[in-house]
Amino acid sequence: MHTLPAREKITPKRTHGRHHRPQEKPYKKAPHRISVGLVLVNAGDTLSGIAVVHGKPWQEIYRQNRQVIGEDPNLIYPGTRLRVEASSKG
Repeated sequence: MHTLPAREKITPKRTHGRHHRPQEKPYKKAPHRISVGLVLVNAGDTLSGIAVVHGKPWQEIYRQNRQVIGEDPNLIYPGTRLRVEASSKG
C-alpha cells in the first residue's frame, strides 16, 4: 500500500512585512469644456449640476437645448454639446 506525501502548505511571500494594497487613484471629474457658449457633457453630469456651475436654473438650459436633449431632461449623454448662454453676474 502506497501513502501519499504530506501536502505542503503554501503561504504567500510577504514583502517588508506589509500587505500589498493596490493604490486607487481618486476620481477627478473633468471640468466642462466651454467653447463659445457650448458645454460638453461629461459622464455623470446632470442638467441641474451643469446649471449650478453656470449659475442658471436647469429649466432655462433645458429650454435652450430641448431639441438636443429630447423629452426627458433627466437623460443627457456624455459628449453632447449644450448651449449655455453666459450668465449676467455683477
